[in-house]
Amino acid sequence: MEQANKENFTSTIGEVKSALQKLKQVNKIFINGFHKNIEFIEEVNRLGGDVTDKDARNIVRQLHIKDYSYSTYSYLDYNWNSLLMVFEYNGNYTFDPLEDDKQPVTLEAVDIYIKIDIDNEFNEGYAAMSFHNPEFKLTHPYKDYPIEKEDF
Repeated sequence: MEQANKENFTSTIGEVKSALQKLKQVNKIFINGFHKNIEFIEEVNRLGGDVTDKDARNIVRQLHIKDYSYSTYSYLDYNWNSLLMVFEYNGNYTFDPLEDDKQPVTLEAVDIYIKIDIDNEFNEGYAAMSFHNPEFKLTHPYKDYPIEKEDF
């Protein structure tokens, strides 16, 4: 049986820029409780860090057009045909400590595959459908796109 919506495509620079601007303005970005996301969270937990929706929001707000990889559409029944954009965050990030009396945990050169639900008909927030280590090498069609002032 053929799975619908499995094709990947490249969104235009304008579409990626628009999505990033929208994502940088929202306060609700949550990490979906899928298995791979939970594994990533548990990996950071073992190091003493606490991964929360706040971290997803903070990391998404640091993304630029050059971090974009590809787009696809959701094949999940409850999310059918929502636009999903894939980005790769690669950099240092400090997670709050898992325990109150401990120090924050900074991971250097953390590499995160982020698939974000861009369309949300109820406008109640945006989901990081995937928020975990990449399982394969991602290509970046706009890797040479300059970072602009308004990106910050």
